[in-house]
Amino acid sequence: CARAACFDEKFRLWAAQEALRVATAKKVPVAANDEKVTPAFDPAAYGGENLVRKLLAARAEIRDTLRIAPLANPNGRSWWAKDAYGSRAVMLVTTDKKAVDGFLDEGWKKERDRNERAQAKPLDETAAQKHKRMERERAEAAARRDARSAMWRSYNDALWLLEGAARAIGSELARTETNPTFAEFLEDELCDQYSAALGAHEIEVRLEKEIKAAQDDARRPELRFAHIALNVIAAGSVKTYFHAADNEREVDFESAHSSAEEAAAQFGVKLPKGWDRPPVHRTEFNCWKCGKFAGNTQPKLTQRDIVEDGWIVLDPPQEGVFDSADHANAYAAEHRTAASPTTRAKTSDKARAKKPAKRKAKR
Repeated sequence: CARAACFDEKFRLWAAQEALRVATAKKVPVAANDEKVTPAFDPAAYGGENLVRKLLAARAEIRDTLRIAPLANPNGRSWWAKDAYGSRAVMLVTTDKKAVDGFLDEGWKKERDRNERAQAKPLDETAAQKHKRMERERAEAAARRDARSAMWRSYNDALWLLEGAARAIGSELARTETNPTFAEFLEDELCDQYSAALGAHEIEVRLEKEIKAAQDDARRPELRFAHIALNVIAAGSVKTYFHAADNEREVDFESAHSSAEEAAAQFGVKLPKGWDRPPVHRTEFNCWKCGKFAGNTQPKLTQRDIVEDGWIVLDPPQEGVFDSADHANAYAAEHRTAASPTTRAKTSDKARAKKPAKRKAKR
């Protein structure tokens, strides 16, 4: 039954069973009916999965105050709960909120002090020590950029995978179930229970616009089923909130891949050959030849990328972005186009010397 009241009751019973299962796995008691407990932290708090991990590894007097409780409201399911608890139907509560707050505040203060000490520069460092420190800081910065570059690629690969898998599932389901009213009913019901807002909001908006604009009623069920599949896949693949500065991410390729396979199996659909082989993306901050992304905290190229690392943005930018002149020339040769080396910003002499030759004017 898909009635909201029936769903809520089934969720309540299921959440109670999930609380028992998670409590056994985490070795934390289930909250008793006569215990006065409060949430250990705001369930919607940023980095909730990290708070769960810290509390479950806390010293005995803090851990003894913790309990596992079933989630009362199905709409309150946190997107990170699957990774943190192993279930999206439970939450962490405590019998002593003041003690838990003090423990978390203590941890944040230690972490802040540790970061400040790590960044502190000795006042009496010698020239050799300064050189060594600067080399270390440069290496650490380069490592962070490489990590962010890999993360952006994983993120964009995952979004491509989410949309491709959702559309493939939608197309296959529409072949076997052509009742447009049934497809619309399922979309209204299921897309309220699952959410693609965190992992694939732009894709969801695009699908919703296509559904609204579809003049061919025969195509609408396919798009509606794709919308359903997208929400189911995205809900299972979100890991942590994406924030490149902190090396955290909303969704990555590995989790999206496993979630898409699981969703396809649940829908009884076989995904097409090559469904999980991402192309080289064509964004404004990745190389159109090799696929490498710039390692910035925001999805864009910076003056540093162009001047120091020799990135090239063609004029107009829609013709290509490349991490080197060699890749710009190789791409131009493959597509039988010549690349104009004009960039958005003034480049260094070194970067300018690496630019590809201009295309000869057509006669």
